Parts: sequence; structure tokens; C-alpha cells
Amino acid sequence: MLREEEPDCPAHYLDNIRYVSCLENICNKGNLCALELLGSPLVLDIAASICGPDFFPMQDFVVVKMLGDYYGKVEWHQDMLHNRSGTPFSMGIYLDDAAAGDGALRVVSGSHISGKDICQLKTEPSIEIPMQAGDILIHDMMLAHSSGPMQHNALRRVLYFAFLPTSQVINEALYPASTMHTRTQLLNLAKQYYTLKQVEVSLMTNAQKTGQSIESENTFRQQLQEVYSSRARPRASAYCFER
Repeated sequence: MLREEEPDCPAHYLDNIRYVSCLENICNKGNLCALELLGSPLVLDIAASICGPDFFPMQDFVVVKMLGDYYGKVEWHQDMLHNRSGTPFSMGIYLDDAAAGDGALRVVSGSHISGKDICQLKTEPSIEIPMQAGDILIHDMMLAHSSGPMQHNALRRVLYFAFLPTSQVINEALYPASTMHTRTQLLNLAKQYYTLKQVEVSLMTNAQKTGQSIESENTFRQQLQEVYSSRARPRASAYCFER
């Protein structure tokens, strides 16, 4: 069964404690370090090696798990169903450890090419994938996966970028041209911002960095506002809801 993903992830309360489950549009938040990371050669080279030279990031968000939030589990699902004419994938960059039995990702091996629906896949044997802060986990968007709530550590945050090959999006009519254009704009801004930060590190004095960084970041924020003002809804993920 398909569920349309909500564009925002509002905070919720449990036992009068406020919990956060995710942060959308993370490239436009904080000190823009996520934007810089998106534009880094490491991330871009990985995306190009999997998707081919022409790709764009459809989503940028952080999944948050907090100790005590027993609603903080992720049910079995597939990120996006498609006809497999390309290789869209999700990249998870771990900001905190995810130990076995403590909110780590669970996957059904081979499920992305099994042809089975998510209600069948969720009953099959799964494996857990412990991760350490700084690790990167990449998986096919049709891989069945889930994760449980936190049991021990206080916090687990994972920064996600979802990449799609442009040719596949066009061939399978996955997204309109306007969405591809907007998200490609985001990718171009990320590349430019990464280059700018490298120049600042190598050439500028501390005094120059302070003044020019503020001015340049304000410029990028204005451009990011334009990109995100055109809200791009991700395609529905596949979940299994049983009565």
C-alpha cells in the first residue's frame, strides 16, 4: 500500500516530552553545512558512479531518533517504486552511532529485485546493519527496510540525500520537468557553495572570512528560498497497512 510522504515532520509529544522525528529541507537550515556536503566531490562522485553523469537530489532531510520516543520507529517500507530502468538510491550519512538493537537499520536482502510487494517482504528474514558516526550507508530505493526505536543511546541522527538519474525520471515520467529543474538548481547551488567554502579556507584571512562569509551565505540563502518555495513532493513510498 502506498502512502504519500508528508512534506514536513512536525514535533510530537509523549509523556509531556517534545520529540523530533525528522528535519526536511536540511540544506536550507543552520550554517548550510549540509548544502556544502551535498556539493562535495565525495558525495557527487558516489552519485555519479551509481546514477550516471546526469542526476539530481530529490530529497534532503535528517531522520532523528530520541531515547524515550517509542513512536520513533520506522515501519517496513520501500522508498520509491519504479520500473528499474535506472538506479535511484538513498545515501544515509550517520551523525551518531546506530548499534545493533538500538534503532539500527534492518533490511531484507535482495528485496529490491525480488518483485514482491512490501506486505510480503516485511515477513521475510531481515538483517540489521550497525553503523558508526561518520559512516555512509547506500541502498536501492526499492530495498525493503525499517528500524526500531532507541533503546540505549540518547540520540541517533542520519542525514539523507535521495538521488535519481535524470534519464530514468524522464523515461518513466516519475516527476514533472519543473521538479527536475528545481532540484537540479539545488545541486548546482551545492556545488557552488562547496567551491566557495574551499576558497575561503585556502585564501582568505580570518577577518575576510567573517565579512565575506556572512555576505555570501545571505546570497545563497536567498537563492535557496527560491528553490524551496517551489515545494517538490516526493513520490509515495510503499508501506504495508494491515487491518
